[in-house]
Amino acid sequence: MVTMDFPAEGVEIRTLVDIVTKRLGIPILYDETIAGKKIILRVPIAVPESALPGILQSALRMKGLALVDAEQPGWKQIVPAANLAALARPTTNPADNVSAITLVIPFAKGSYWNPAGPAIANLGNGGPHGLSEVLYAFTSASENNGSAFAGITVNTPWYDLTLGLCMLFGRFLFVIPTLAIAGSLARKKVVPTSAGTLPTHGPLFVGLLVGTVIVVGALTFFPALSLGAIVEHFLMHQGTLFTMSSVSFPVWS
Repeated sequence: MVTMDFPAEGVEIRTLVDIVTKRLGIPILYDETIAGKKIILRVPIAVPESALPGILQSALRMKGLALVDAEQPGWKQIVPAANLAALARPTTNPADNVSAITLVIPFAKGSYWNPAGPAIANLGNGGPHGLSEVLYAFTSASENNGSAFAGITVNTPWYDLTLGLCMLFGRFLFVIPTLAIAGSLARKKVVPTSAGTLPTHGPLFVGLLVGTVIVVGALTFFPALSLGAIVEHFLMHQGTLFTMSSVSFPVWS
C-alpha cells in the first residue's frame, strides 16, 4: 500500500512519476514538458501499488499528456496526447496482449473498388425513396437472386461485392442452422400424447404461429418502411417528391 499525502497547493507531476518509478521499478522517460505542471491530488487512504499507473495516467491526461510504451521494451515515456497517432506502431510479437485489431485496407483513388465520385452517385433518388431503393436491393439479394429499382444502379464494384455477400450469407447463414434444427428434431424420441401436449392442428397453435409471424415481421420491417415508403407516401400527398437534389415538385391529382 502507498500513502499519498501531498500539500494542499498541489503536487508536481514529476513527483508522481518518481513515485511510480521507485515503487514499481518502471523506467519512465520524460522531458521538460512536465516541468512545473501541478495537480491537486486528494487521496485520504492508502492505495495499492497496482493503482499507481492509473493515477499517473489520469494526472497526465488532465495536462494533455499520456503515458505510452517507449522504444526500449519495458520502458515508458510521457508524450503530448496530440502525438499519440504519430507514435502508434503495429506489434510484431504474437504473445502481446492485444485486445483489438483494426485492419485498414487502402483502395487506390480511381481504382476499380474506389471509383471517382461520391458513394451515392449511383442513386437516382434521394430522401426516403433512395432509402427504399437501397433497402430493397439488399433485402432482395438476401432472400433470392436479387433485383433492384430502376432508380439505383447496382452494377458497380461496391454493390457487386456487398450484394454478392448478402446472397451468400442469406443462403448459408440460414440454411445451415435450419438443417441443424431439423437434425436435432429428427433425433428426438416420439413420446405419447398427454395433457401437456400442444396440438399443432388446433386453433391455439395456429393463433400463436400467425401472431408470432406478424409480430416478428412487424418489428423487422416496420421501422424501415416507416422511414421509407410510408413517409414518402405522406410527403407525396403534401406535394413533395425526392430526387438527388431534393427538389420539390407539385403533384397533380
